[in-house]
Amino acid sequence: MEKKKVTHLVYNLLVILTALIMGIYHFPSTLSQFAFLIIGIGIFFTLELIIPKAKRNLKLGFTISFLITFSLLFVITFWN
Repeated sequence: MEKKKVTHLVYNLLVILTALIMGIYHFPSTLSQFAFLIIGIGIFFTLELIIPKAKRNLKLGFTISFLITFSLLFVITFWN
């Protein structure tokens, strides 16, 4: 991989890890719910860096799975 992509990948993983620690530390609060939502979104952005050259169907599948997962995370996180 290029150095720029490796740096971006490390940055994404660092943000995900920080959000995970913050979410676990503040678990029952809304801050932890937001952190877990950020983790869910961050995973899909990180997958794009890991699999850079994907076919059109694979990209469409990732997009659909992202929308479904994001919708479910949003509903579960903010369901009261």
